[in-house]
Amino acid sequence: MTRIGLLLAAAAASLPLLAAPKREAGNIAFPPAPYPEEARRKGIEGNVVVTGDIMPDGKAGDLRVLATSSPVLVEPALAHLRRTKFPPGKEDGKIVPMILNATVRFRDDRNRIADTGTMPAPIVGDLSVMPAGADGKPTGPEGFAIGPSDAGVRGQLVVDVPKSSVGKTLHVVVTDRFPGGKALVVLDRRETADRRAGIGMEIFRRVDPGKAEERGIHTLDVAVDGRPAGGARYRVGPGSPAASPSRKK
Repeated sequence: MTRIGLLLAAAAASLPLLAAPKREAGNIAFPPAPYPEEARRKGIEGNVVVTGDIMPDGKAGDLRVLATSSPVLVEPALAHLRRTKFPPGKEDGKIVPMILNATVRFRDDRNRIADTGTMPAPIVGDLSVMPAGADGKPTGPEGFAIGPSDAGVRGQLVVDVPKSSVGKTLHVVVTDRFPGGKALVVLDRRETADRRAGIGMEIFRRVDPGKAEERGIHTLDVAVDGRPAGGARYRVGPGSPAASPSRKK
């Protein structure tokens, strides 16, 4: 090896390894939402897919509805999330911004939450998004930003389907929409809907947090047979909830 090569090798060996932060998040599940009386009278059941932020005080902020089975369910879902207090996330003991991705399910019978009842169309039942390593395995709980020690983003998607779709093959497309307007299809698959579980899929995309185009809030849009069905958001790099996903029930 040349002297220059030896010097470069020595310099590379002396660079400190980027240590992964210790990420901690309590159980950010929320209790079942009360079934609205208006929905009961009209026989309406379904989901409301919401995204927002978990503020440092544990409250949900900047809530946005990505999809709903019925307009009647929207305000009860938002009110329920506003009443809920979530434990904040911590990295190396310091409270950090967290994304909240929540699906609020409304069923007349809470003991039959897997039954989609009168739901009219497929809709997201759960989309958990978390930082991941190059092997696709999570490097932290859902809601944390993708940081310098991470290599990608991992998502776990469940699509709830109405009874009329059970046994049918559905076309699911997930598009990652970047902060600057770029869009990238990260999943394009056809799956047969199961009677109980709907459709379950995993998503993984490599992310370089050092790229300017990646930094900021991304939105994962889910479409089923060409129709919007909800989604989730995730953050690449640092950020503040004031400037801007939970477990789902």
